[in-house]
Amino acid sequence: MKLKIVLGLMILSLSSNLVGQNAELEGSLFQNIDEPSIYHYYKGKQLLVYWVYENNPNKVVEIDTLNYGFNNTCELFNIDNLKQSGKYYFEIDAEDFEEGESFESDCGEMEIYKEGDKTMMNIYYSSSQQFVTYTKIEALPEKVQRYLQKKGIGVSE
Repeated sequence: MKLKIVLGLMILSLSSNLVGQNAELEGSLFQNIDEPSIYHYYKGKQLLVYWVYENNPNKVVEIDTLNYGFNNTCELFNIDNLKQSGKYYFEIDAEDFEEGESFESDCGEMEIYKEGDKTMMNIYYSSSQQFVTYTKIEALPEKVQRYLQKKGIGVSE
């Protein structure tokens, strides 16, 4: 009986951790630690990736709009199968997604954790055997915000 209770608590803990990660993503802005010119902004089911150019006054930022979500397996055959929680994390360009084609190679595993007073995020991409680490930040750099306002683009668009 005790084993069933312990297993139940472990499963409950795991599922609440996944929900907690999703809640942590919504409306959050993260900066890549190794490539500080890359930012991820999570809004609804979309991931906006900001690529900031340091030395180009004509083009300060480029924005990629991706769908993101989770799945319980590393095989994803339909973009509508992305869930709010699951073991595996996906970032998918909807224009590149073809029905029936597996996006297994785009599969990753995400972990959100605290390091002191900072919120950190690791994404492990098994296809490239690469860890990418981000730190949560409050806002894009001021020059990027000004550029986006000048172009009539909201920060979260």
